Parts: sequence; structure tokens; C-alpha cells
Amino acid sequence: MIVVDASIIVHLIVEAAVDPNLVEIVRRAEKLVAPHLIDLEVLNVLRKKRQQNKISKERLELAFDDFNSIPIDRLSTNHLNSRIWELCNNLTPYDASYIALAESLDISLLSRDAKMAGAPLHRAKIIII
Repeated sequence: MIVVDASIIVHLIVEAAVDPNLVEIVRRAEKLVAPHLIDLEVLNVLRKKRQQNKISKERLELAFDDFNSIPIDRLSTNHLNSRIWELCNNLTPYDASYIALAESLDISLLSRDAKMAGAPLHRAKIIII
């Protein structure tokens, strides 16, 4: 089991050349989990790409369908609000929710966000692709 953040999912569904290391890690993970907010974050990125004409309408629809087909268990983070708040000195609440979830489950977080991984005061193992 591994926590995946929105940057990973967007890379998987949008990029033409997906990092083979990422594909291997996702394949090996028995289960993908994420905070419930992942849906809104991914949809927001797709929306921005559409507004900026960075992706064709056809490719956007495929990306949307691909996203909906990825088996991700969306987990509530309400019980982690105190930990998320503690991490908010150095992270957005969104990023902190991924880290707090990984910490609470004692599993790794898979991300493309090196800045998040370098934030102080967290105990999560973050794999940057």
C-alpha cells in the first residue's frame, strides 16, 4: 500500500512519456490510497490545462476517464486535522494531508513534489519520482 498525491496521478494520466520507475512502483503497490481531496486537486489541474489550451479536448477526456479508472481508496483525513495543522507552518493543508495520511498509516508517500519532501518536521517516507 502506498499514498499517492495528485502530482503522481496527473503525471500518469496526462504525460505522454511516463517515468518507468513510477509505473513499476505503482504496479508493485498492492493498494493506492489518498486523502479524499485528491479528486478535486486532479480535476483542478485538468481544468487549468483546458483553460490554458495545454491539452486537446480529446486528450483531456481520455485523461478524465483514465483518472476515474484508477483504483484509489479515498480516505477521510478529518481525524488527522491536528497533525495537518502542525505541518501547516511549512506546507499547504493539501500537502500536509498527504503527509499526515502516510504518517498515520506508516506507509510511503509517492510524489513529484520535491519541495514537499524537503519540508521539515514530518516523519513520512516520501518517494520522489
